[in-house]
Amino acid sequence: MPTLVRADALNFAWTADDPPLFQDFSLTLESGKLYGLLGRNGAGKTSLVKLLCGLLTPTRGDVVHTPSGLSVSKRLPPTLCDVVFVAESSVLPELPVDTFGRLAGRLYPRFDFPRFLELLNTLEVPARKSVASLSFGQRRKAHVAFALATDASLVFLDEPTNGLDIAAQIALRRLLVAQAAPHRSLVVSTHHVREFENILDTVLVLEKGRLLAQESVEDLRSKPGATHLENWYAGLIGLKGAPEFSQKAKHDGEMKTRGDYENL
Repeated sequence: MPTLVRADALNFAWTADDPPLFQDFSLTLESGKLYGLLGRNGAGKTSLVKLLCGLLTPTRGDVVHTPSGLSVSKRLPPTLCDVVFVAESSVLPELPVDTFGRLAGRLYPRFDFPRFLELLNTLEVPARKSVASLSFGQRRKAHVAFALATDASLVFLDEPTNGLDIAAQIALRRLLVAQAAPHRSLVVSTHHVREFENILDTVLVLEKGRLLAQESVEDLRSKPGATHLENWYAGLIGLKGAPEFSQKAKHDGEMKTRGDYENL
């Protein structure tokens, strides 16, 4: 698969007096995948996403948007319109949702307004209602719908199901599966491992600013006795009392495939 973003030997610290959060950190994200970014609180997930989007500037090293060959930290139009970040706390202007889409969509050459309205309808967000009158969950869904309608090659979603009820969570996960395309990738940063394990292609695990693992979920499913991704993750980070892969655990629910999820 073609590479979308490449981080080369990144170093980053908040101040000159702080210890580095990332040191000689490298990562490549390819197109056509749905990534899960996992890690404890404070592992550096959100900081990494901001570095990959150009919202933070590394103290050394670089993040390159490979389709354009440009550094994302320069914040130039070819990268700004092709890498989109939906933060955990969505802040949108207090306009009607459809008006926001029409105006902000002009910044993205491939933005599809009819598709935006269709996504809003799928997620049950009233298009003509003011953003100010929406609930936290509805604002989250509106922001996700906008990000997907940009047709950006790389979309980062930070805890996208926070604030959503169960029905909305299911609808959002199905929507992410439907948005899979060879030219784009989605990166979901989350603590809710079991919510997303059925739809992910690759998991990235951060631990204290290090990339502890980058594993294909298909490969993890093929391991003897593999059950929930959460169990594998807990064992990987050395969580005490983490359930082991075993035949007994397997009866509690095998890891399912994306196809299984689509049939729910």
